[in-house]
Order: sequence, then C-alpha cells, then structure tokens
Amino acid sequence: MMKYVAAYLRSGGADQAEVQLNKQRRAIEENCNNNEYVVVKTYVDRSVSGISDKRPAFQQMIADSEKSLFDAVIVHRLDRLSRSKLMNANYKHILKMNGVKLLSATENLDDLSESTILYSLNKGMAEYYEKYQLLYSVPAETN
Repeated sequence: MMKYVAAYLRSGGADQAEVQLNKQRRAIEENCNNNEYVVVKTYVDRSVSGISDKRPAFQQMIADSEKSLFDAVIVHRLDRLSRSKLMNANYKHILKMNGVKLLSATENLDDLSESTILYSLNKGMAEYYEKYQLLYSVPAETN
C-alpha cells in the first residue's frame, strides 16, 4: 500500500551542511523507494541545532501534519527531529495525535517493546552528545 510521507532534513553544522543534507536526502530516497513511500513534501533546516524547536521548516512540518497532507514524517535518523529526549517525545506524540507516524530511514524501529527501549537509548545518546558538545566546546556535528 502506497504511503505518503514528508521528509524532514536538518543539518547541525555550517561547515558541511550541504554534504550532510545530501547524505540524508539519499538515505531517505532509498528507504522510500524500498518501501513504496511517496515523498509529497520536503522540509529542510540548514545549520541549526536539534536542541531547539525554533526551526522554521520544522515548525511548518508540524503545522502541516494537522492538515492530513501526509501519513508519516521520515527523517534520516531520529536525532534529526530533535536532540532533546523530552522535545522528541513531545513532537512524536503531536505527530501521532495528528495521525502521522514518525519513521527513520536508517533506524529500524517499529512499535514493538524492543524498539521502545532502543528508541529511548537513541534519544538519550543524542541529548548527551549535544550537551557534551556544549560542555566541552566540541565542534558542531558533522554527520
């Protein structure tokens, strides 16, 4: 069954922004081709941190999720949505309430209990990584 999806791409660092976005775009396109998903809209935030939700394309994607324009949002990895566990859970819940599923192109997480544990671990690591960068002034992400 064909599923209509919105793609959300976010680059964290300015240095390699286009390289990061192209990598994300390719992985999402491959996943969509393999799963019969049709990308109906792509939202892109360039060189912004995932710790804040003050991202124009992100906010537009959330607003559009209320309009039944797509069945799911697909990201390269879940940390592209947010690096904050709480924020990620909040927006995943908002998407779900709008009838929109959250998908990852590179992480095979479903609704089973094992995936719930992996999802929580993944979000905890993403938040730790962001805080580690701030604490130790590590250069911005390059993935």
